[in-house]
Amino acid sequence: MDSISIFEIIKIGIGPSSSHTVGPWRAATFFLEYLERNNKLQNITEITTYLYGSLAKTGIGHGTDIAIMMGLSHEDFLTIDTDKINAKIDLINSENSIHISDEISIPFQYKKHIVFEQDETLAAHPNGMKFQATFNDGTIFTRKYYSTGGGFIDTDKHDNPDQIKVKTKYPCH
Repeated sequence: MDSISIFEIIKIGIGPSSSHTVGPWRAATFFLEYLERNNKLQNITEITTYLYGSLAKTGIGHGTDIAIMMGLSHEDFLTIDTDKINAKIDLINSENSIHISDEISIPFQYKKHIVFEQDETLAAHPNGMKFQATFNDGTIFTRKYYSTGGGFIDTDKHDNPDQIKVKTKYPCH
């Protein structure tokens, strides 16, 4: 059994719901980290995020779209100066690009690259999202994540052989 600490349970996020902000922000970050670990980050030409269920229906009002953009920008929800988030979003939208690392910027258009699938819910959880990376050779890689509450995320077991586990300094059983 995995363990968590009190520091994993209590989170501060940017919106009224950690399921709609912290979870999607972490999922976007984990998606980029997965691609980076597999040496695929430098070959990305486009990333599209599909939001399903509750994230699609209330995501704009709850800040899910902002959280996705910040996560894809490699910002950390724990350390970001929240007074600068709006300026960062404005810059992404005015430049029509997003910096997925310090060295890599890709085209990004809000209405094209964040898709609110309001009529569809993924079977595993009502807070589902899918990240889709397109590479310069035309191949596409997708991964589904679920914001399960409290900022925690999960993936489809068949999608993720190296399932995300919470690592804590001290074990708790």
